[in-house]
Amino acid sequence: MNDTEASLSPTTTTQDLWKLKKLDITRGNLPVLRYCSDKMLQDLVIRREHMISNHIDASDSFLPILRFSHLDSIRLPIESSPGQQEDVVLVLSSLRRARELVLDVSASQDLDFLNLPPTIVASARQQPLTPKQWIQRQQQQVIGQGDTADGGEVGDDGLMVLPRLEHLTINFIRPLVVHARLTTFRRLVMTRPRLRTFVVTNYDVDPDILFEQSRVRAERDGWVCRDLETLNLSFPKGIYYKTADGRNYTWRSIYGQIGKLTKLKSLSLRCVGLQRNVEAGFKQLAGVPCLQELTMIDVRFLKWTEEEVELLLPLVPKLKTFSMGPLQDADFLSVATWLVDNSRPDVRLVR
Repeated sequence: MNDTEASLSPTTTTQDLWKLKKLDITRGNLPVLRYCSDKMLQDLVIRREHMISNHIDASDSFLPILRFSHLDSIRLPIESSPGQQEDVVLVLSSLRRARELVLDVSASQDLDFLNLPPTIVASARQQPLTPKQWIQRQQQQVIGQGDTADGGEVGDDGLMVLPRLEHLTINFIRPLVVHARLTTFRRLVMTRPRLRTFVVTNYDVDPDILFEQSRVRAERDGWVCRDLETLNLSFPKGIYYKTADGRNYTWRSIYGQIGKLTKLKSLSLRCVGLQRNVEAGFKQLAGVPCLQELTMIDVRFLKWTEEEVELLLPLVPKLKTFSMGPLQDADFLSVATWLVDNSRPDVRLVR
């Protein structure tokens, strides 16, 4: 009897398995996985229950997913339970072919495993490590491995969890009041050359870390995921409270890096204190000629001026959808009329 047959109910054979390619279930329905063919299932979505319990019993364990090593896409809810986090890292480190990952997380530290070699992740169940210890162990693994051809800090896919990851979406279950100066997101974009989608929702990412210019080597000034096609981020209110020079410096780093993403098709930035002037490097958006969907919202609901729209449109000639935040009827009509009058009726304006 093989492992697949051993996991089935006494009345189920491998011939009776559901030949599903996609399965969307809640956490409490995990036992149905035993009826799915591990050869067919490619897309697995596990959603949170409406009521979250701190207690994770055996029937809620993620370990049955280990049988589906050929998954192409997976979505997991990660709750603050040490035993569950160990299961998550064990499962994800076994998915060598997965290209899409969606995580519903409660805390930023739940993401540390994405930057760790599988050998370290796999040891978590036997010897749990703190994030600091994980980073130290990672550095020890990387020493002597050399750089990637495109400037990455980790040169071997064997040192990555989910080495083929292309689409990453991180949904924070609830907004966090305190935002630590995390390097987690920075390490992701500096070690994941295959990334095509990078989306973080319900969390303000520190741009001074994520977009900082490396002082180690000039060729590392840009992210290794140069083929990124979708970028969706929010920034903290702290940007607004800097001096004007400080805000411009931060936005020059933001626009400078975005301008290097020549294949970017969708960009969404939300913040307080959105800088849209030449001094802040706004014109560097011209480096993303493929951009078709653009969302740039200052959550203070400050209106774009006609001069700013006039400056933006030539920078993004392929733009099809533009969202600038909530607009009153009169303002919406004014901007829409301006687009028509300036030969850009193809641009769809979103309130």
